[in-house]
Amino acid sequence: MNALKHVTFAAGVALSPVDAGGAEPSGWQALADERAVIRIADAIDRAVDAQDWKLARSYFADRVTADFSSLSGQPAANIASDDLIGAWAGNLKGSKTSLHLRTNHQVVLEAD
Repeated sequence: MNALKHVTFAAGVALSPVDAGGAEPSGWQALADERAVIRIADAIDRAVDAQDWKLARSYFADRVTADFSSLSGQPAANIASDDLIGAWAGNLKGSKTSLHLRTNHQVVLEAD
């Protein structure tokens, strides 16, 4: 099983886009960083679907830039994470449920 993990990981790196000018990091670390971002996004979804607001809040800094312009038409805004989680909790109270599924992740990594 361990060998299969290495082959799969190596294949992912081999098939990853070639660095064409340094616009995006490439290599093992970039792939690991990309996976970490995807894992966190998925973990937030699971926490929200479970209505575990404390866990959902734990993934955020104290303030975040929230962009719901496609839903509300309002521009992105820098808000307190507690307010964001509170709004989600308010929308999913009582017997309301959610199931977040996402695919075709697009992660852009910027150099530190």
